[in-house]
Amino acid sequence: MSRRFNSSGSHSDALVLGFAQTKEQEDFLSSEGVSRIWLKGRGAEILKEVIRAFRGRAGILAIATDLRALCDKKEPKRPDVVAALAAMEKAKIQVRDYRQPEATHAELQDDAFKAVANARFTTNKRKAKREGAKGGLAKGAASAARRNAEVSDAIARRLCEHPKLNWKDRASILGMSVASIHRHYS
Repeated sequence: MSRRFNSSGSHSDALVLGFAQTKEQEDFLSSEGVSRIWLKGRGAEILKEVIRAFRGRAGILAIATDLRALCDKKEPKRPDVVAALAAMEKAKIQVRDYRQPEATHAELQDDAFKAVANARFTTNKRKAKREGAKGGLAKGAASAARRNAEVSDAIARRLCEHPKLNWKDRASILGMSVASIHRHYS
């Protein structure tokens, strides 16, 4: 017997089917009382098959993930999420995330959009590492440019090699910390 909700979240006679991407999500949905669950990819199951199972009736599609699961692409974009939701709305099927039973449709969509924005850092680890390295390199170059705009490297090196100044005095003259002066000019 599946858990049945209406739009306010209380029990009704609406048909409830589940759709999951992983075995853990499938287990979670079954523990929540959803009896008929499709696992994406098992037996070539796709969302269209789930929608067909509603047979034109209104109902609730229970998920335990963000709305990207509704898209057929490996790395869906925002328009893909919107198109999938439009197809669900046209078929009169409400989507409910059973992990967040009180979440509104807009909150679920916002979560999916955030996941789409961060997907480039979670799906391809090599690409994420490369992007991070570029960011660190740019940050270091900007820091060097700021230092050079205030005082050129040649002047700072001569000042740091001056025998009568201690490191604390050199740092106050250059407007830097002692650690930064050691790192850049020692």
